[in-house]
Amino acid sequence: MSTMFRTIIILAVPCTALASADLDSYDKATIDYNTGSSYRQLACNVDPSGSATLEYMQAGGKFIPLAPDTRVWTEIWWTYYVSAMSTSTTTASTITCRRFDSLGAVTIAGTMHLQPSCASTVNDSAMGNLNTGTSEHHIGVSGTSGGTVRFTGPDMDSSGVLHLGGSADVLVQPDANHISTSPVSWTTPSDSTLNTHVTVNTKAKAGPLSSVLTATLTCQ
Repeated sequence: MSTMFRTIIILAVPCTALASADLDSYDKATIDYNTGSSYRQLACNVDPSGSATLEYMQAGGKFIPLAPDTRVWTEIWWTYYVSAMSTSTTTASTITCRRFDSLGAVTIAGTMHLQPSCASTVNDSAMGNLNTGTSEHHIGVSGTSGGTVRFTGPDMDSSGVLHLGGSADVLVQPDANHISTSPVSWTTPSDSTLNTHVTVNTKAKAGPLSSVLTATLTCQ
């Protein structure tokens, strides 16, 4: 499972064009192994149904791109690290790394299993002018399937109701099935706009209000 974080803003002001936040989440994994006294080459392959990018690093060095099914020379008695990142949005990927000694003997250095990557775009939300009563508001979310966007923020109470700008007189919340209380948050699929209900009571004071939410994208 992997995650990516961005901050968005919800505003109650005259309508303004606001920026969007792109969320991309890629499953990553790392293995490490010691070459010992005889293993001199390393190679990793990605299963045919998957897709991933590979890098390797000597202890204390920098990561270097590693082409699948390509042997690279290694120093003896060094610990090597191999990192893999999923680039498929539809299938899981399995990466198997092998080490070879000077006589051609092969052992498995390690195996990594990666879930598909996912991507989503979340828009900042301008509500425009609000009137007393209840209205609908949509937080634009679009992207690939297979992920969940979770919204959290300091103006949410323990029931998942957002007090816009900290005001108890302007409340925002989605349908109950989009509210989680552990942790307190709103959730929606990574390819699905989140619909919310805005309630403004008669005691609400005029003026601009804003709240900040953090959008977290998690790939399934």
